[in-house]
Amino acid sequence: MILILAGALSVVGSLFYHHWLDPQHLIDPNRLHWLTCTFLLSGIILFVVGRLVVDYQNIQSRQLQIDPGTWIFLGIYKWQIVLLIFSICLSGIAWIAAGDGPIMRLPWLAIVAWLAGIFLVMLGGWKQNEKAPRLNLKLLLPIFLLGGIAFLIRGIDTTHIPHVLSGDEASSGLAAVEFITGRVNNIFTLGWSSFPSLFYAIQSFPIRILGQTIPALRLLSAFGGGLTVCAVFLVAREMFGDLVGLAAGIYLAAFHFHVNFSRIGMNNIWDGFWFVVTLGLFWKGWQSERRAFFLWAGLSLGLSQYFYMSARILPVVVWIWFFLVCLFDRTRFNRLRVDFLLGNLVAIVVFIPLGIFFIIHSANFIAPIERVSIFGDWMVRTVNITGMPPWKIVLEQLRLGVFGFTYVNIRYWYNPGVPLLRPVSATLFILGLILLMRKPKDSRSLLLGLWLLVFIFLVSFSESTPASQRLVGVSGAVAIIIGYGAMETLSVLGQLSPRLAKAFIYLGLCLIVITGLDDLRFYFLEYEPSSDFGGDHTLIAQNLADLLKGRSSEWEVLFFGAPQMGYRSIMSLSYLVPQIRGVDMPGSWGALNNPTPTSDHLVFVFLPDHAADLASVQLDYPDGKLREIQRRYPNYGVLYWTYEVSSETSQ
Repeated sequence: MILILAGALSVVGSLFYHHWLDPQHLIDPNRLHWLTCTFLLSGIILFVVGRLVVDYQNIQSRQLQIDPGTWIFLGIYKWQIVLLIFSICLSGIAWIAAGDGPIMRLPWLAIVAWLAGIFLVMLGGWKQNEKAPRLNLKLLLPIFLLGGIAFLIRGIDTTHIPHVLSGDEASSGLAAVEFITGRVNNIFTLGWSSFPSLFYAIQSFPIRILGQTIPALRLLSAFGGGLTVCAVFLVAREMFGDLVGLAAGIYLAAFHFHVNFSRIGMNNIWDGFWFVVTLGLFWKGWQSERRAFFLWAGLSLGLSQYFYMSARILPVVVWIWFFLVCLFDRTRFNRLRVDFLLGNLVAIVVFIPLGIFFIIHSANFIAPIERVSIFGDWMVRTVNITGMPPWKIVLEQLRLGVFGFTYVNIRYWYNPGVPLLRPVSATLFILGLILLMRKPKDSRSLLLGLWLLVFIFLVSFSESTPASQRLVGVSGAVAIIIGYGAMETLSVLGQLSPRLAKAFIYLGLCLIVITGLDDLRFYFLEYEPSSDFGGDHTLIAQNLADLLKGRSSEWEVLFFGAPQMGYRSIMSLSYLVPQIRGVDMPGSWGALNNPTPTSDHLVFVFLPDHAADLASVQLDYPDGKLREIQRRYPNYGVLYWTYEVSSETSQ
């Protein structure tokens, strides 16, 4: 009764405030006060929940027998069905309040409605008398150890490893800065490169604390990588036991590929986390027959859609896997079909605000896919260049996608000169696959196999195969299979000599540790010192940003790089030194189409093919300071020159 009264008073109070005490907001709905929105929404929720509680109490007090056909529908109480319907409405209200522009119409209403919708769908789907999952306290120590070590490996010296801030990282950072400056606040639209803007809103928080620096961009990825290691440990442990969980966690913590993407300030690394958590929870729900796991899996599935584009295939993996396991266990399917559907309903409620945006702006949904798909202009160009028919090109792409795990070198964003897996880990991976294939109907084998297969198609049907950045989402499956391959193989060998069984187990863990240490050696001591990550232009931008860091806004950069490079063609300069004004000089020094310098504190920048302009500037400004910057490899020659002119140097 109190809840109903409080809800009614809250609704009346919000409307009274809106119409009589704050009439100016009626002119511009976008200025509606957030208190009005919050109290109105809270009042509605309190009223509905209060009414349901009263009905339930009346039933209990009369000691009525609940008729399942009357009070329960598909294992869900009617009051829960009301909450489920209401949660969908709230999520739709969140989209209406947010709108599809960079600035939300009613920000507080949008966020509160979205969170309230998520809360109600979880409450409405919760199974009565089912205890919430509890974490074994004995697992806290290995979780913190693995997660802490993984974070340290990924988070130490992010300023210099990788050695440059790429233009894409900087563009992501600038999209986050827009949330700080207030130019954008809508988390239900798209930001830079047609990626959902929620990630940029999250990325803005480290930047608020650390400023526009490289660690502010990259530490969030290091945190995501550490979380993924913890998730892999827990999922592998649930699937195959303690030893496999420990082996998988240790390997992923040191996996050179995963370490690299955990050090890049982009949203790629988070797809690995969402795949592990979502698929692991759905599997646990199927195995334990507990609805709570399905609901949490749905929450993870919905949130995953707000990150990197490879997460868009995650619902496909979930549904195909569930269909396959149901074929082999129809009885369990009959018991769990409602739980599975409720998990998907949670995902839908989480996704609705962004999903409606994609429905209205469908071109934005497929834009990231069209940019990299082989079916289109890329196929036409490849047919013209190679003379091969399309079907042969597709088969070749599939070959590259399959062998990118163990034989063909991965490339593009991470180009280490090796396949995804180096020799020892590749061997353990193959052994793990062979052992899993012995039980093709096992829910674990189906899940891991489908996980791999979907990514093989994803990578094969996109250009630059095998492109490393599109394999991040499968890293968890790879680590679990490697851990399983190592421990199961050594366990089989131990069965041949029972007295040496424990020794073989320790040998397996030692093998995983040594393999991981060798991956770390490869990444930090072999790949990174000789990496050309980003190329010459990115290196120029990074070096120039280091030079300009800390200088006042009175300095101006005159950039001679046309037509190869412009001052803002690599966005790291705009992110790292936003106070510096930089202008491109399209013509030779003295040309009429060149901008006129506006400051007496000038930094001239000359790429190697502009040496004649350097000589001309030195004639006009004879007292400047010349710097010659070499490439990372000195034998390759000059990277660029700078020539500084200011009132101090001319004196």
